Amino acid sequence: MQFSGYNVSLSVVISSISLFTSMMKISSNLAKPILSGGLFLLFVSLSITLPGQTGYRMVPLSGADGVFETISTEQDTTYQSAGTPGNYQPYMYFQTNLAVLNQTAYVEVTYLDEGYGLMGIEYNSTTALYQLSSVKHNNYFLNKGGIRKAVFKLEKANFQNGQNMNADLRIYISDLSIQMKIRSAVLYLEPTPFFLAFE
Repeated sequence: MQFSGYNVSLSVVISSISLFTSMMKISSNLAKPILSGGLFLLFVSLSITLPGQTGYRMVPLSGADGVFETISTEQDTTYQSAGTPGNYQPYMYFQTNLAVLNQTAYVEVTYLDEGYGLMGIEYNSTTALYQLSSVKHNNYFLNKGGIRKAVFKLEKANFQNGQNMNADLRIYISDLSIQMKIRSAVLYLEPTPFFLAFE
């Protein structure tokens, strides 16, 4: 069987159903489940570890040449580069507590598409503290005003808090007329489905 592009053996599904049924018999106070297709798929997805699905949200750091403002609403939070039109901050720094040592990692960046230009990442690697990510997809601004997502492959990543403010990586823009408005930078240790869609 297949769920979201991943193979799932029949025995795993049967085991999931058995476990699910047993859990529902533990207490009569538990609400009776409605085994709709959506709920069943949700349960199976929680029971199986899917490659590339564990994301670690990176922490943005404001300061040095990457000062930003945090704009929060009920729906989301946006990190918006400080500066004036035509002269915005060129970088946005991020850090993680996850140990990433001499391995390939992937970062998905969600951002607001305003202006025209390119986005890139420089990260701590085994050979440089500001290693340029050479493999990237969907990392451009088309000034359409919507939300976009870029993905970067970080080869031989070796995070050691080696950049300004002890950051592990920084996002940069090709044109200082672009005001970066970043929603999130999420780190993965396996290639994500979004990345694989471009390969």
